[in-house]
Amino acid sequence: MSYSDRTKFRKKYIYPLLDAGIIQMTIPEKPNSRNQKYQLTAKGLELIEHLKSNK
Repeated sequence: MSYSDRTKFRKKYIYPLLDAGIIQMTIPEKPNSRNQKYQLTAKGLELIEHLKSNK
């Protein structure tokens, strides 16, 4: 997404998706780890399928 400011990117995109339960952290006990990644939850997968079916 080519954002240079990680803090703003997290506040605008990552945290709302986490709060909505669409994504989850791979290392939840270390949220600021440099190895942190995110994966879709079941709810996130359902959302993608719903969006695909409505095209």
